[in-house]
Amino acid sequence: MTSNFPPLASIAKRRKALGLTQQELAKLCDIGQSFLAKTERGSAMPSYEIAVKLFTELDKQESHAVKGYGDLKAEEIMVRKVVTVTPRDRAENARRIMLERNISQLPVVDARSGAPEGSISEKTLLGKEIEGKTVRELMERDVFPSVARNTKVSVVVSILKEQEQAVLVIEKGKLVGIITKHDLLSKAMH
Repeated sequence: MTSNFPPLASIAKRRKALGLTQQELAKLCDIGQSFLAKTERGSAMPSYEIAVKLFTELDKQESHAVKGYGDLKAEEIMVRKVVTVTPRDRAENARRIMLERNISQLPVVDARSGAPEGSISEKTLLGKEIEGKTVRELMERDVFPSVARNTKVSVVVSILKEQEQAVLVIEKGKLVGIITKHDLLSKAMH
């Protein structure tokens, strides 16, 4: 029987989003802080048992962080100013935006209608010659998962737990907002 864990590299990002130190997470999982640091750096491989402890504890902490949402709707927590690119934009522009704003993936939207058409990510750009190319030439056709404005936040949380990085909020086919894991956890802490 195999388990489908998120990547080990996600541990540090999730821990930081929760506002936990390495020492705090290590204590909650009954492991050493130095071993956790090595695991986060990728220089140590945890046993199955320790990986289960880490991801179970992160899930538990995230669950506690979002319980305060109750019946909130997506529109109540979404970020309205979504950073996007269009298919005609230059790939260099997309890369610059990602670097300047510390964003790993951007929605690609139709310039006229605002409808999502795909995405472009750091992964898409890595190792590729992008000079002179458009976003359309490099973008992934898979669009982020999307929900309506009135979707309960609990549904958004379940989508984000499936290793998605963001959920788009759509109204009449147009992108009107975005909710990322980081946004969700940050708002839960306030």
